[in-house]
Amino acid sequence: MKLNYKASNIAKAEREHNLNFFDMLTTLGSKPSISGLLFLFEAGNGTAEDFDAAFKEGIDKVLMTIMEGLSDAGFLGQEDVRVMKRQLEDQKKIQKTSPSSGEIVKS
Repeated sequence: MKLNYKASNIAKAEREHNLNFFDMLTTLGSKPSISGLLFLFEAGNGTAEDFDAAFKEGIDKVLMTIMEGLSDAGFLGQEDVRVMKRQLEDQKKIQKTSPSSGEIVKS
């Protein structure tokens, strides 16, 4: 799935979710919420069904779909996408080698 971040799609999602697109972008690098990710997905003209399908493949799939769409639309540079991919890969390695107590680790 390829997201399409254009002004009308973003404005529609902002109205429907009562969220600010640029505020939600700032959460991507730190700790995004599931509802925030859904908002960003829909701001790129994705549907809730598309979001659910991507989420079944893992949160990293959702994040990369959003990041690639944002990059294609000019909101992020290619370096930002590469950095995010590295961060996701590093997090996966950490989770596989040293899971925190009580957390479920997805392999």
